[in-house]
Amino acid sequence: MTKAEAIRKLKGKILAKRPILDELLKRHANVSVAEYNRTLLPSTSPIDAVRKHDFINIFSAEIGKHFSSEVVNSVVRQLESSYMVSTAEHHGPLMHPFFVHSNLLAAHNGQENIIVLGVGNVSLNNSSYPRGLIFHSKDGTKHHLPFFPSPERMFSVFGQRAFGQNDILKLQNLIQNKVRKGELSNALANSLREFINNICNRSEILNLPDYNHQIVKLNSLLWQDFLPLPRAKPPRLLTLQLEDIVLQLLQKHHLFSNTDIYELIFNTNMHRLLIEHADGIPGNFSLADKKGTFLFWYLPSKNNRRQQMWLNGRWLQSAEGFKLKLEPSALEKAIELGKLIPGTFLSLLLLSEYYGVKCLGGFSQGTYLTKTHEVYNIMRKRPAKAFDQSHSTGLRSDFVLAYFKDTLGRLQPATGMDLALHRKAGSWQAFLETANELTLEQAMAPLFPELYLILYSPSERQDELTSLTIYDIIEHYGFAEKIKPTISIDG
Repeated sequence: MTKAEAIRKLKGKILAKRPILDELLKRHANVSVAEYNRTLLPSTSPIDAVRKHDFINIFSAEIGKHFSSEVVNSVVRQLESSYMVSTAEHHGPLMHPFFVHSNLLAAHNGQENIIVLGVGNVSLNNSSYPRGLIFHSKDGTKHHLPFFPSPERMFSVFGQRAFGQNDILKLQNLIQNKVRKGELSNALANSLREFINNICNRSEILNLPDYNHQIVKLNSLLWQDFLPLPRAKPPRLLTLQLEDIVLQLLQKHHLFSNTDIYELIFNTNMHRLLIEHADGIPGNFSLADKKGTFLFWYLPSKNNRRQQMWLNGRWLQSAEGFKLKLEPSALEKAIELGKLIPGTFLSLLLLSEYYGVKCLGGFSQGTYLTKTHEVYNIMRKRPAKAFDQSHSTGLRSDFVLAYFKDTLGRLQPATGMDLALHRKAGSWQAFLETANELTLEQAMAPLFPELYLILYSPSERQDELTSLTIYDIIEHYGFAEKIKPTISIDG
């Protein structure tokens, strides 16, 4: 098998698992990422005015916990006219190219705010690395700077403690160790130290109550350092934890009111239908494989490692012995104690189906959100909801658009930290030129090797496909002749 054949096979394997992504790439085969981005508009279908009002009220109140009244008013205005958010990202420091580049692209849309509901229901050690900072040295080596020690790496972002002065000190020591080993130049190490002191090691960050609050503040500060955006008043980046919004909506509107969501959570007939129709949906649960969870995850007090819960009569029960009775008062208490994390199925069903929010996603979301809508309406014995076709399929994330050249002349995706440390006057223009040059498929293709590992278990993988690298992909698509590096790493 030639390398070109292997790459085509790799692409086919990924798209076989994500048919909505396959449809999008075919429909927009010759469209640039920048042009596709301009098609991401709110749904044209009617939205229930009361539900929309309820969502905006909860959302704006959460924004108000982190930002000024001016920002709150701006967000309310924007959501009233443009009722959509990004749910593509994981809640963490904005570092991974998956997420950084797509938000920079969204900055070109002219709105005052880029609104992100990041998923906190991931481990700190997820491949997107919400555990800390990611950057490259000029030879192309990727480095990680964790805010939290190794024993906490499998803890979930949701509920994670705040990092403190001691964690910053350990991080600074790690930089020094890398210098001592010859892994970092003194110049780059000094830039890192200055950045960490200016952004992370400040009282307004260290005094926040948990990692969630720190992420919200860190990302708003990081955003200002990524690229010199040309607009006189660049858009704000607002990243909130998705599960916080979901839990507040449940508490205020669904635990003690007879809504569709109330029935989904507490009605035994709906439980039966959920098992019958929703078992096996990506992002939901699989009874056969014991993947996912039934509606909620449990977060124990002794550590921050989430536990699956499965239905047992009118109870949810974890393998470790936790039991939760499915009644409103029990759920309310568990939520108030921070013991429950809503699962992806419940979270996106609530936002996209019940509240009608257009949720822009990544490579997987279009497939499982569309399926979620379909099976939920089958469960309710009603025709497919009259959302327009794009309501559940908008692709917001997983583009690679900002590159640098390493010392071997290879193009490599730039992380958020890379952009913050090495941006130059021409960086934004180079970024836009890349977004206008690359098609949707070309912008996603460098992620194919990583997506293959995400979508296929070790026993399912083929050696000729796992051996493909991002450099193989970039060479196959001829990027060296198409684009310019966004930054250069000199130190």
